[in-house]
Amino acid sequence: MQRVTPDRKLVALIMVYVTVFIDFIGVAILIPVQPFLVGIRPHKDAFSADSMDGLEPGAANSVIMASFIGAQFVSTLVFGPLSDRVGRRPMLLASLIGGALGYALLGLAIALGNFRFLLAARIFTGLLGGTRSVAVAYIADSVPPEKRPKFMGMLALAVTLAMQFGPLLGGSLGTISLPLPCYVAGGISFVGLCLVGLLVTESPKESKAMLANGNGQKSGDRIAFALNIGFSFCCGFWTMAVIFIYALLMPAKFEYGPNEVGLAALGDGVMILVGNPIYLCLIKKIRVPLVAVIGCTLMSLTAFAPFFSDELPVFIFRYVAGLGGPMAVPAVSAIVSLIAPPQHRGAWTGITLAGQSLGRFVAPATLGVLFDADQRIPFCLAGGAALLGAFICLGLAPRLPRPSKKQGDQAPSDKVAESSLTPETEARSRSPAMESEELSKQCETLLCKLRERRARLEMRKNTLEEGGADPDFHEISADERATATTEISQWLVRLLESNGYQNWPAHMEGIKLMMFNSFPPVRKEPQVDKLTDIIAVLNRHIEVAEKSKLFDGAEDLFRALF
Repeated sequence: MQRVTPDRKLVALIMVYVTVFIDFIGVAILIPVQPFLVGIRPHKDAFSADSMDGLEPGAANSVIMASFIGAQFVSTLVFGPLSDRVGRRPMLLASLIGGALGYALLGLAIALGNFRFLLAARIFTGLLGGTRSVAVAYIADSVPPEKRPKFMGMLALAVTLAMQFGPLLGGSLGTISLPLPCYVAGGISFVGLCLVGLLVTESPKESKAMLANGNGQKSGDRIAFALNIGFSFCCGFWTMAVIFIYALLMPAKFEYGPNEVGLAALGDGVMILVGNPIYLCLIKKIRVPLVAVIGCTLMSLTAFAPFFSDELPVFIFRYVAGLGGPMAVPAVSAIVSLIAPPQHRGAWTGITLAGQSLGRFVAPATLGVLFDADQRIPFCLAGGAALLGAFICLGLAPRLPRPSKKQGDQAPSDKVAESSLTPETEARSRSPAMESEELSKQCETLLCKLRERRARLEMRKNTLEEGGADPDFHEISADERATATTEISQWLVRLLESNGYQNWPAHMEGIKLMMFNSFPPVRKEPQVDKLTDIIAVLNRHIEVAEKSKLFDGAEDLFRALF
């Protein structure tokens, strides 16, 4: 396995976020120009009524959005489980390749004035747009459970920023030429493809076949899973609805042009930048579902916006509701990362986020037609979806595992272990060397190897349980045993002395006791029971290793991105 240092891991995570950001730009980039493409407002590059097969402007607008999001719904279902089999990195690369080609085809379709070609290009791009489920699984593979809500918050920030930056980019470039935003997005995808190919390593494969500490039962909580899918749908519906209906409302009610629509969306982006740090602060004090309840309550204020005739109150309700999005949407990914069984993490994530994609599909597919009938109905539905999400989160709260204990709040066994430290080891635990980058790299390498070994043992155990032969078992020869005995003896002495225990011969009894605790007795027969015991021993060692500060600095990811 390639060694992944903390710095390289952080770079890889940033690039995963960039990939998702690029993917979701495709959802939103055409929003400010679509009213002009379909003829809601006159434009020289608008599609003719014949090319749109007689569709009304609102309905045509819905079809364009729904074609992309419907295809993305399918890809989200497929990409997650497929990444469990072929790896996370190949699926991220495949999505970026599809984005680069798809955006170029979109620009060509607009330039040609071919509505059906545009729909085909949108479907093609959406079918390769399932990166979010892969990204959530990648983060869950790489980050310990207690830090996942924070990292999922950063992922949701990438998604929501893309949903706001897309209209801004599309509106600004669309004033020059309607196809131009698509060509620019294709170029961004190509750059992202190169960066991911160079900087993103595969996530630890061993974590896909093991049970993460504190991550629920092996089968997972299926009731919480179902509730989270419903919550995911509500978040997806609201997120797409507010972008979509405001893009229709502002030109129709206040005669905004593409640039003004994009600039109004910039205010939504500012609310996201404000709301995300609020989410990161709140999850330190209260549980994730309860933070989502607060966010959904704010989101429900969307329902009041269309009832005002002046712009100012519309913007007030729009932006206050926008604060709720970054407090609620990250909870979807955080919750599934905590309840999903690791061996099916990609599949559970894919299904959960497919619910969000379905919500984003249903919103434009229905709200455009409803907007033609009454401008207020889509806003009321968006607010209702947010309130439904709040009630679902109240039901989810008691079903989620409790967060792991922090320092100063340890279990009694942790305190006993701390009190048993000798003065020498206690001083070492507080020494600056313990915080050094080199030691962190060594610890991470050891942790990866332990996980890799555990995954291999679990595979051997499963093979035996299914009646197969143990693929790795072989008799150790006398020469192999003698060579290994010499090697482990010399290695142990070097380890003790290099770590400061030069006087180790005076503490032989203590060393023997620690070695006994590290390697307790295991059953000899049958082989399945023996492997079960060895896996349990590895679990305890991995649990200790995971408590080390391997991910210090991840809190600075927000500052690294902005």
